Amino acid sequence: MAIYLNILGYNVAVSSNDDTITTHLKMDFEHFLKNDNSKSIIDLTIDCQLLGEIPSAILPKNLKPLFQRQNSITYEKDGLRYNDYYGKVLSRFSAIKNEALILGIDRDKLYEVLYLFILSRSGKYLDLKGIHKIHAFSIAHKGKGLVCMQPMRGGKSTLFTEILSQFDVAIGSDDTPLINEFGLLAPFPLRVSLDTLPDRFKINDDQYYLMNREFYKSKYSISLKAFDKKIANNCIDFIFVEAHRSTYDEPFLVPMTKVRLLKRLFHHMVIGFGLPIIFEYFWESGPRDFLRKTLIFYKRFFSAVKLSLTKKGYDLYMSKDSKKNAQALMKLLNK
Repeated sequence: MAIYLNILGYNVAVSSNDDTITTHLKMDFEHFLKNDNSKSIIDLTIDCQLLGEIPSAILPKNLKPLFQRQNSITYEKDGLRYNDYYGKVLSRFSAIKNEALILGIDRDKLYEVLYLFILSRSGKYLDLKGIHKIHAFSIAHKGKGLVCMQPMRGGKSTLFTEILSQFDVAIGSDDTPLINEFGLLAPFPLRVSLDTLPDRFKINDDQYYLMNREFYKSKYSISLKAFDKKIANNCIDFIFVEAHRSTYDEPFLVPMTKVRLLKRLFHHMVIGFGLPIIFEYFWESGPRDFLRKTLIFYKRFFSAVKLSLTKKGYDLYMSKDSKKNAQALMKLLNK
Protein backbone atom coordinates (compact mmCIF):
# COMPACT_ATOMS: atom_id res chain seq x y z
CA MET A 1 0.00 0.00 0.00
CA ALA A 2 1.37 3.40 -1.01
CA ILE A 3 1.41 6.65 0.92
CA TYR A 4 0.39 9.63 -1.20
CA LEU A 5 1.61 13.18 -0.70
CA ASN A 6 0.49 16.31 -2.52
CA ILE A 7 3.13 18.98 -1.92
CA LEU A 8 1.58 22.09 -3.49
CA GLY A 9 0.72 20.21 -6.67
CA TYR A 10 3.69 17.84 -6.67
CA ASN A 11 2.30 14.32 -6.19
CA VAL A 12 4.51 11.70 -4.55
CA ALA A 13 3.75 8.00 -4.02
CA VAL A 14 5.92 6.17 -1.48
CA SER A 15 5.86 2.46 -0.66
CA SER A 16 7.93 0.74 2.01
CA ASN A 17 8.21 -2.65 3.68
CA ASP A 18 8.94 -1.03 7.06
CA ASP A 19 6.13 0.27 9.28
CA THR A 20 8.42 2.62 11.21
CA ILE A 21 9.43 4.42 8.03
CA THR A 22 5.82 4.87 6.89
CA THR A 23 4.79 6.05 10.38
CA HIS A 24 7.55 8.68 10.42
CA LEU A 25 6.69 9.78 6.91
CA LYS A 26 3.03 10.27 7.82
CA MET A 27 3.97 12.34 10.87
CA ASP A 28 6.54 14.55 9.13
CA PHE A 29 4.36 15.23 6.08
CA GLU A 30 0.95 15.04 7.79
CA HIS A 31 -0.18 18.36 6.31
CA PHE A 32 0.44 17.02 2.78
CA LEU A 33 -1.05 13.54 3.20
CA LYS A 34 -3.75 12.41 0.78
CA ASN A 35 -5.92 9.37 1.38
CA ASP A 36 -5.76 8.20 -2.20
CA ASN A 37 -4.04 9.83 -5.15
CA SER A 38 -3.93 6.65 -7.23
CA LYS A 39 -6.04 8.27 -9.96
CA SER A 40 -3.91 11.42 -10.08
CA ILE A 41 -0.79 11.95 -12.13
CA ILE A 42 2.12 10.88 -9.93
CA ASP A 43 5.16 13.13 -10.28
CA LEU A 44 7.49 10.94 -8.24
CA THR A 45 7.32 7.26 -7.28
CA ILE A 46 9.60 5.91 -4.53
CA ASP A 47 10.08 2.33 -3.38
CA CYS A 48 11.89 2.42 -0.03
CA GLN A 49 13.00 -0.94 1.38
CA LEU A 50 14.75 -1.87 4.63
CA LEU A 51 16.84 -5.00 4.01
CA GLY A 52 19.27 -7.22 5.82
CA GLU A 53 21.67 -6.90 2.90
CA ILE A 54 21.73 -4.68 -0.20
CA PRO A 55 21.91 -6.81 -3.38
CA SER A 56 25.24 -6.19 -5.09
CA ALA A 57 23.62 -6.50 -8.52
CA ILE A 58 21.76 -3.17 -8.05
CA LEU A 59 24.96 -1.15 -8.57
CA PRO A 60 26.53 -1.89 -11.98
CA LYS A 61 30.21 -2.74 -12.17
CA ASN A 62 32.96 -0.71 -13.86
CA LEU A 63 31.49 2.75 -13.16
CA LYS A 64 33.55 5.88 -12.61
CA PRO A 65 32.21 8.21 -9.90
CA LEU A 66 30.42 11.30 -11.13
CA PHE A 67 31.31 13.00 -7.85
CA GLN A 68 32.13 11.96 -4.32
CA ARG A 69 31.00 13.72 -1.18
CA GLN A 70 31.26 13.13 2.56
CA ASN A 71 27.77 11.66 2.47
CA SER A 72 27.82 9.56 -0.70
CA ILE A 73 29.41 8.49 -3.97
CA THR A 74 27.37 9.19 -7.11
CA TYR A 75 27.46 7.25 -10.40
CA GLU A 76 25.47 7.46 -13.62
CA LYS A 77 24.75 4.98 -16.39
CA ASP A 78 22.06 4.80 -19.10
CA GLY A 79 19.99 7.62 -17.61
CA LEU A 80 20.06 6.19 -14.09
CA ARG A 81 21.75 7.84 -11.13
CA TYR A 82 23.15 5.64 -8.39
CA ASN A 83 24.03 6.99 -4.95
CA ASP A 84 26.03 4.80 -2.61
CA TYR A 85 25.87 6.01 0.99
CA TYR A 86 28.94 4.01 1.89
CA GLY A 87 27.14 0.69 2.20
CA LYS A 88 24.32 1.84 4.50
CA VAL A 89 21.92 2.96 1.76
CA LEU A 90 21.90 2.63 -2.02
CA SER A 91 19.54 4.55 -4.27
CA ARG A 92 18.75 4.30 -7.96
CA PHE A 93 16.90 7.19 -9.55
CA SER A 94 15.58 7.94 -13.03
CA ALA A 95 14.94 11.68 -13.45
CA ILE A 96 13.26 10.95 -16.81
CA LYS A 97 10.74 8.48 -15.38
CA ASN A 98 10.71 10.10 -11.91
CA GLU A 99 11.10 6.71 -10.27
CA ALA A 100 13.39 5.86 -7.36
CA LEU A 101 14.45 2.71 -5.55
CA ILE A 102 16.04 3.32 -2.14
CA LEU A 103 17.48 0.31 -0.30
CA GLY A 104 19.10 0.38 3.11
CA ILE A 105 20.38 -1.75 5.97
CA ASP A 106 20.29 1.17 8.44
CA ARG A 107 16.74 2.39 9.18
CA ASP A 108 17.75 5.85 10.39
CA LYS A 109 19.95 6.54 7.39
CA LEU A 110 17.37 5.08 5.03
CA TYR A 111 14.67 7.40 6.34
CA GLU A 112 17.01 10.40 6.31
CA VAL A 113 17.72 9.82 2.60
CA LEU A 114 14.02 9.28 1.83
CA TYR A 115 12.94 12.43 3.69
CA LEU A 116 15.55 14.67 2.06
CA PHE A 117 14.96 13.08 -1.34
CA ILE A 118 11.28 14.09 -1.23
CA LEU A 119 12.16 17.63 -0.15
CA SER A 120 14.87 17.91 -2.83
CA ARG A 121 12.67 16.89 -5.74
CA SER A 122 9.54 18.76 -4.60
CA GLY A 123 11.69 21.82 -3.81
CA LYS A 124 13.09 21.86 -7.33
CA TYR A 125 9.56 21.63 -8.73
CA LEU A 126 8.45 24.57 -6.59
CA ASP A 127 11.52 26.63 -7.54
CA LEU A 128 10.68 26.26 -11.23
CA LYS A 129 7.14 27.44 -10.41
CA GLY A 130 8.58 30.56 -8.79
CA ILE A 131 7.92 29.37 -5.23
CA HIS A 132 11.07 29.42 -3.12
CA LYS A 133 12.03 28.02 0.27
CA ILE A 134 13.95 30.16 2.73
CA HIS A 135 15.93 28.75 5.66
CA ALA A 136 13.92 30.32 8.47
CA PHE A 137 10.86 29.83 10.62
CA SER A 138 7.67 31.74 10.04
CA ILE A 139 4.59 32.62 12.07
CA ALA A 140 1.55 34.79 11.47
CA HIS A 141 -0.60 36.89 13.79
CA LYS A 142 -3.68 38.91 12.85
CA GLY A 143 -2.91 38.67 9.15
CA LYS A 144 0.73 39.73 9.44
CA GLY A 145 3.68 37.39 8.99
CA LEU A 146 7.20 37.19 10.39
CA VAL A 147 10.10 35.31 8.80
CA CYS A 148 13.00 34.71 11.20
CA MET A 149 16.30 33.65 9.64
CA GLN A 150 19.11 32.04 11.63
CA PRO A 151 22.13 29.91 10.76
CA MET A 152 22.21 26.21 11.57
CA ARG A 153 22.65 25.69 15.32
CA GLY A 154 21.47 29.26 15.81
CA GLY A 155 18.54 28.31 18.05
CA LYS A 156 15.83 28.78 15.43
CA SER A 157 13.56 25.95 16.55
CA THR A 158 13.98 26.89 20.22
CA LEU A 159 12.88 30.47 19.55
CA PHE A 160 10.04 29.22 17.35
CA THR A 161 8.79 26.91 20.10
CA GLU A 162 9.06 29.67 22.72
CA ILE A 163 6.77 31.87 20.61
CA LEU A 164 4.28 29.02 20.23
CA SER A 165 4.20 28.50 23.99
CA GLN A 166 3.62 32.16 24.85
CA PHE A 167 1.43 33.55 22.09
CA ASP A 168 -1.61 32.75 20.00
CA VAL A 169 0.04 32.59 16.60
CA ALA A 170 -0.46 30.53 13.46
CA ILE A 171 2.31 28.22 12.24
CA GLY A 172 3.95 28.88 8.91
CA SER A 173 6.98 26.62 9.13
CA ASP A 174 9.61 25.53 11.61
CA ASP A 175 12.33 25.43 8.96
CA THR A 176 11.35 26.37 5.39
CA PRO A 177 8.48 28.80 4.72
CA LEU A 178 7.74 29.58 1.09
CA ILE A 179 7.92 32.92 -0.71
CA ASN A 180 6.74 33.24 -4.28
CA GLU A 181 8.01 35.52 -7.03
CA PHE A 182 5.19 38.00 -6.36
CA GLY A 183 6.13 38.46 -2.69
CA LEU A 184 3.54 36.17 -1.11
CA LEU A 185 4.49 34.34 2.11
CA ALA A 186 3.03 30.83 2.25
CA PRO A 187 3.21 28.11 4.94
CA PHE A 188 5.20 24.92 4.55
CA PRO A 189 4.20 23.02 7.69
CA LEU A 190 6.44 20.03 8.30
CA ARG A 191 7.28 18.54 11.71
CA VAL A 192 9.10 20.58 14.36
CA SER A 193 12.67 19.47 15.14
CA LEU A 194 14.05 20.06 18.65
CA ASP A 195 17.02 18.93 20.75
CA THR A 196 14.74 18.14 23.70
CA LEU A 197 11.02 17.63 24.18
CA PRO A 198 9.46 20.88 25.46
CA ASP A 199 7.73 20.37 28.80
CA ARG A 200 5.30 23.25 28.18
CA PHE A 201 3.30 21.16 25.73
CA LYS A 202 1.49 17.90 26.33
CA ILE A 203 3.14 15.66 23.75
CA ASN A 204 1.79 12.14 23.43
CA ASP A 205 4.07 9.20 22.70
CA ASP A 206 2.65 8.84 19.20
CA GLN A 207 3.37 12.50 18.37
CA TYR A 208 7.17 12.34 18.27
CA TYR A 209 10.18 10.16 17.55
CA LEU A 210 13.94 10.54 17.94
CA MET A 211 15.49 11.43 14.60
CA ASN A 212 19.06 10.09 14.38
CA ARG A 213 21.14 11.78 11.69
CA GLU A 214 24.55 10.62 10.53
CA PHE A 215 26.43 13.94 10.41
CA TYR A 216 24.31 16.02 12.76
CA LYS A 217 23.10 15.85 16.32
CA SER A 218 20.05 13.66 16.99
CA LYS A 219 16.81 15.60 17.35
CA TYR A 220 13.21 14.95 18.28
CA SER A 221 10.79 15.16 15.38
CA ILE A 222 7.47 16.40 16.77
CA SER A 223 4.07 16.44 15.10
CA LEU A 224 2.50 19.87 14.62
CA LYS A 225 -0.63 18.48 16.27
CA ALA A 226 1.23 18.52 19.60
CA PHE A 227 1.30 22.33 19.55
CA ASP A 228 -2.42 22.82 18.97
CA LYS A 229 -2.00 25.79 16.62
CA LYS A 230 -3.63 26.72 13.34
CA ILE A 231 -1.70 26.68 10.08
CA ALA A 232 -1.06 30.20 8.80
CA ASN A 233 -2.80 31.56 5.73
CA ASN A 234 -0.91 33.07 2.82
CA CYS A 235 -0.05 36.69 3.49
CA ILE A 236 1.44 39.69 1.68
CA ASP A 237 2.17 41.75 4.79
CA PHE A 238 5.26 40.32 6.48
CA ILE A 239 8.68 41.29 7.81
CA PHE A 240 12.13 39.68 7.92
CA VAL A 241 14.29 39.24 10.99
CA GLU A 242 17.71 37.67 11.29
CA ALA A 243 18.36 36.55 14.87
CA HIS A 244 21.86 36.37 16.34
CA ARG A 245 23.15 34.84 19.55
CA SER A 246 24.78 37.49 21.72
CA THR A 247 25.83 38.24 25.31
CA TYR A 248 23.44 41.14 25.87
CA ASP A 249 21.18 41.08 28.94
CA GLU A 250 18.23 42.37 26.94
CA PRO A 251 17.34 41.61 23.31
CA PHE A 252 17.27 44.52 20.91
CA LEU A 253 16.40 45.10 17.27
CA VAL A 254 18.27 47.09 14.63
CA PRO A 255 16.62 47.96 11.27
CA MET A 256 18.40 46.54 8.23
CA THR A 257 19.36 48.58 5.21
CA LYS A 258 18.00 47.39 1.87
CA VAL A 259 21.49 46.22 0.90
CA ARG A 260 21.92 44.20 4.09
CA LEU A 261 18.49 42.59 3.69
CA LEU A 262 19.40 41.58 0.14
CA LYS A 263 22.66 40.03 1.38
CA ARG A 264 20.85 38.02 4.04
CA LEU A 265 18.20 36.85 1.57
CA PHE A 266 20.97 35.88 -0.83
CA HIS A 267 22.48 33.72 1.90
CA HIS A 268 19.29 32.12 3.25
CA MET A 269 17.14 31.91 0.09
CA VAL A 270 19.12 32.40 -3.15
CA ILE A 271 22.05 30.16 -2.20
CA GLY A 272 19.92 28.54 0.47
CA PHE A 273 22.51 27.57 3.09
CA GLY A 274 20.84 25.18 5.52
CA LEU A 275 17.91 24.25 3.28
CA PRO A 276 16.98 20.55 3.64
CA ILE A 277 17.95 19.26 0.21
CA ILE A 278 20.37 16.64 -1.08
CA PHE A 279 22.75 17.83 -3.78
CA GLU A 280 22.74 14.52 -5.64
CA TYR A 281 18.97 14.67 -6.27
CA PHE A 282 18.68 18.41 -6.92
CA TRP A 283 21.68 18.65 -9.25
CA GLU A 284 21.29 16.67 -12.49
CA SER A 285 23.64 16.27 -15.45
CA GLY A 286 23.34 17.70 -18.95
CA PRO A 287 22.59 21.05 -20.63
CA ARG A 288 18.83 20.87 -20.04
CA ASP A 289 19.22 20.74 -16.28
CA PHE A 290 21.95 23.39 -16.42
CA LEU A 291 19.36 25.71 -17.95
CA ARG A 292 16.83 24.73 -15.25
CA LYS A 293 19.32 25.43 -12.46
CA THR A 294 20.23 28.76 -14.07
CA LEU A 295 16.54 29.65 -14.26
CA ILE A 296 16.08 28.71 -10.60
CA PHE A 297 19.00 30.91 -9.58
CA TYR A 298 17.64 33.92 -11.44
CA LYS A 299 14.13 33.35 -10.11
CA ARG A 300 15.45 33.22 -6.56
CA PHE A 301 17.71 36.22 -7.08
CA PHE A 302 15.07 38.49 -8.61
CA SER A 303 12.63 37.48 -5.87
CA ALA A 304 15.26 38.43 -3.29
CA VAL A 305 15.84 41.80 -4.96
CA LYS A 306 12.12 42.54 -5.02
CA LEU A 307 11.70 41.51 -1.39
CA SER A 308 14.65 43.64 -0.26
CA LEU A 309 13.07 46.68 -1.92
CA THR A 310 9.53 46.13 -0.68
CA LYS A 311 9.89 44.53 2.77
CA LYS A 312 11.44 45.61 6.06
CA GLY A 313 14.23 43.69 7.73
CA TYR A 314 15.67 43.73 11.24
CA ASP A 315 18.61 42.23 13.08
CA LEU A 316 17.64 40.76 16.46
CA TYR A 317 20.48 40.45 18.98
CA MET A 318 19.18 37.91 21.46
CA SER A 319 19.70 37.64 25.18
CA LYS A 320 20.05 34.32 26.98
CA ASP A 321 16.40 34.61 28.06
CA SER A 322 14.32 32.91 25.36
CA LYS A 323 11.09 34.39 26.73
CA LYS A 324 12.40 37.92 26.28
CA ASN A 325 13.57 37.09 22.76
CA ALA A 326 10.12 35.80 21.83
CA GLN A 327 8.46 38.86 23.34
CA ALA A 328 10.75 41.19 21.37
CA LEU A 329 9.72 39.51 18.11
CA MET A 330 6.02 39.61 18.93
CA LYS A 331 6.25 43.30 19.88
CA LEU A 332 7.80 43.95 16.48
CA LEU A 333 5.15 41.88 14.71
CA ASN A 334 2.33 43.77 16.45
CA LYS A 335 3.58 47.22 15.44
